[in-house]
Amino acid sequence: GFQQKTAQEHWEYLFVDASIGIDTLPPDLVTRLNSGGSSCTDETYNFISLVTLPEDGCPDDIRLSERSVIEPNAVVSRYLDMLFVFDLRPYTHRTAVFSMMQTGFVCLILAVGAMVFSHDANVLVLQPIERMIALVKQIRDNPLYAMKLGDESYRDGNEEEEEAPQKRKSKWRWCPCRRSQHVKEQAMETKILENAIVKLGTLLALGFGEAGSEIIVKNMREDTAKVNAMIPGSKVEAVFGFCNIMNFTDTTEVLQDKVMVFVNSVAEIVHAIVDEWHGAANQNNGEAFLIVWRLRDEDTPQVRAKLCDMAVISFVHVHAAVNKSPVLK
Repeated sequence: GFQQKTAQEHWEYLFVDASIGIDTLPPDLVTRLNSGGSSCTDETYNFISLVTLPEDGCPDDIRLSERSVIEPNAVVSRYLDMLFVFDLRPYTHRTAVFSMMQTGFVCLILAVGAMVFSHDANVLVLQPIERMIALVKQIRDNPLYAMKLGDESYRDGNEEEEEAPQKRKSKWRWCPCRRSQHVKEQAMETKILENAIVKLGTLLALGFGEAGSEIIVKNMREDTAKVNAMIPGSKVEAVFGFCNIMNFTDTTEVLQDKVMVFVNSVAEIVHAIVDEWHGAANQNNGEAFLIVWRLRDEDTPQVRAKLCDMAVISFVHVHAAVNKSPVLK
């Protein structure tokens, strides 16, 4: 009949004909195998743990994804059916940790990519469009404001041109491969559109002047593309100043084709000083300039008196500036 044998005897019987060398079982493992104890409640099989400190007493308590069952098919025994259950929980734990790290890394990359993309979209598209919309609204409410924007853009352009040689000099000071020619940076399309809006507004303000600014405002405030130049006029109170170049006929005969340079030099002085004293050049008829200080309905008597004083002072400054101008001497 069947005789109970020790675990070492079964081990040597099973692997006696093995092609590789099999070591003997450790003493503590032999003790557990010979004890025949089982930590499982199921009576269909006898489970003995081969590890020193098992976390669970039964393989059924381990999830299917965390265990691997191997049956030795090459060993045949009439008295013993063996199954080896390997605990994969340490491996699955590390795999889960790495998966979480990979997911976190992917989320971080996506977040950074989204932030970079949104930053480029804001800087290159959204912010320029918002600036252009703001420019159009300002010009629609006050067409003469475009002239101020044009002057600011002109000054900024001159300052950048003056600072560009110094920047290039400091950039290539320590570089042995100094370039002989510097390629001018190309402006972005959105910046070109902004400049075009400012230039169009400036040309409208110059063409219509202070008196025609109401025509621009009323047409710009309409939602349709229809242009109505025959807008009914309204009574306007203003301080008018008339500036005339004396002996212009004789000056034209002497200067000939250079007379336009002379008139433009005078106009530059007149327009700059009048604009400084909150006036506006309304009309230019050859040698004559019509200057306007508009009085609004909401202006108080003190404000109206101050505008009249500013008109007188501006003409005094114009007379002095023309006499002191080195270009006109």
